[in-house]
This record gives sequence, structure tokens and C-alpha cells, in this order.
Amino acid sequence: MAKETSILGNRRVILISIVIISIAIGFWSTSRYPTLQGKADMTGIIHLEDTLTHEVFIHVDENASFVEKVAYTTVNWAWTNRQGMTFAVFIAAAFMTLFKYLPRYRSRNRFLNSLYGLATGTPLGVCVNCVAPIAKAMYEGG
Repeated sequence: MAKETSILGNRRVILISIVIISIAIGFWSTSRYPTLQGKADMTGIIHLEDTLTHEVFIHVDENASFVEKVAYTTVNWAWTNRQGMTFAVFIAAAFMTLFKYLPRYRSRNRFLNSLYGLATGTPLGVCVNCVAPIAKAMYEGG
């Protein structure tokens, strides 16, 4: 019979965990927290340049058609969220890889399953835009 190895003895799990931690620290220290601090510093004086964002890539003219406004606002929203969404895709891929090597945890108690999901997802500290690909990866990974 093959010798069973523990999760901590699995070099792949350790390597993927290091990658996940590196991605998270890189995002938090270079993007998320500095951006949040900048927004906090602008409290009360910030002026939204666009309907959905304070960062404008394409200026939306007030006289533009509805379709143009929607298109330009969408581009501006995507531009503002580019760093967070890039982080989300990379960390989702890393989690999907990690989950292949971890045993599945399931309980018949829905409350315990919810607590397990909360404990797994809460430390990420991501916004709603970024959580979609991460949640999909976690769901598909079990």
C-alpha cells in the first residue's frame, strides 16, 4: 500500500499556500490598503468624475446618448477595478489548484458548513467585485 502523506507533508500544498500568501500580501500592501487610505484621506472632499467611479479613463459628456454613457461608464468602472479583478483571477486560480490537494470538508450541519465557508473566505478582505471569481473557484473546488 502507498504511504499516506499529511497535508503539511505535501510539498505542493506548501508551495501553493506560499503562492497564495504572496499574492494576497502583494495585493494588500501595494494596492488595496494604500487605495483605501487615499480614499479615507479624501473623505468629504472627493468628487465623483463618473457615475460609478472617481477614476475616469474616458470622459463621459453630459450630452452623450444613453448607449454612449453606459459604454463609457462601463469602461471607467473596468479601469477602476482592474487591479482588484486581476488579483481575484490570480488568487482564484491558486485556490482552485490548492483545493485539488486538500481533502473535502463537509458536514451534515448547514450551520457548520457556513462557518467553515466564513472562516475560509473572511481573511481575504476583498470587495464584492473581486469575490465573484474567488467564490466560483471555492465553490467548484468543494
